[in-house]
Amino acid sequence: MRTYVAASAAIVIFLAASSVQRVNAQKADTSKAVSEKARAELVAMHHDFATALQAGDLAKSASFYASDVSIYAPGMKTIKGHAAVEKMLQGPKSAMAGDKFEMSTSKTQVGAAGDIAYTSGTYRLSHTSGQAENGRYLAVWKKQTNGSWRISEAMFNSAEPATAAR
Repeated sequence: MRTYVAASAAIVIFLAASSVQRVNAQKADTSKAVSEKARAELVAMHHDFATALQAGDLAKSASFYASDVSIYAPGMKTIKGHAAVEKMLQGPKSAMAGDKFEMSTSKTQVGAAGDIAYTSGTYRLSHTSGQAENGRYLAVWKKQTNGSWRISEAMFNSAEPATAAR
């Protein structure tokens, strides 16, 4: 009798463990599908952002930033909030007015939950004065309550070596 009880208990434990493994595998598949969908959305959104910047459409470019965004740029105070970004990009003396901006993304990574991600890559800013700046950027994107992606944190820096002060 003990043998049958022990065997029955072993079968129940095995079936329960198999069921848990199936559930975990289904969760992993679902998480992967969510992440892949989110990545595709983000790649499309980032493409639209880069296109707006390259076209010099600064008003549209500003729309890709979250309301609580923080931007860290070399030689500048931290730019905080959407209004500050709009002012920077659309002001009468915009730092980018007339400049040509090119951007290349080297990495796009989405978190497993599909609600936070980052993009990184390089940029080239050709100024109307003829000077150009090559640099690198990192942008953290967050999915908003309406389902859209917006840049929450951004940092960029020049790839040019620093020059000594004269």
